[in-house]
Amino acid sequence: MKKTQVIVVQGIVMIGDRVLIGLRNSPHDQGPHGLWQCPGGKVEFGEKPEVAMVRELREETGFKTKVLSSNPWIANVLWRFPTHEVQVLLLTYPCKILSGKLLIGGRENSDWKWITKNDFKKFKFTPGSSQALKWWFEQVGSL
Repeated sequence: MKKTQVIVVQGIVMIGDRVLIGLRNSPHDQGPHGLWQCPGGKVEFGEKPEVAMVRELREETGFKTKVLSSNPWIANVLWRFPTHEVQVLLLTYPCKILSGKLLIGGRENSDWKWITKNDFKKFKFTPGSSQALKWWFEQVGSL
């Protein structure tokens, strides 16, 4: 069985007490397809995670952002499939929007929602986003 490891960043992007989540659109990748997630993506080889965070948010959301802390919340997520396994080291950063307009109809997320702590249980999330958002809403709550 093939086993791979990847480093992924995701952003807690907030306006007031609301966090941005996207509906994952990846029919080729049955694990996260159709689940809600925080925006983000893979760290490229040699790239600093904070730089990857800003790049991924620009690509996925259209927002120019700033990472607010260089100390991410870290999770280890295992995806098991019939033919392979993927270990994801997930780094979650709180981020501030500096400028831009939310992209609608992107290739990676088919929908966007701004949710509050009270909305959290209404959505089915990827494991890493679920853990990070639970931590965020319980420990931090707002920027």
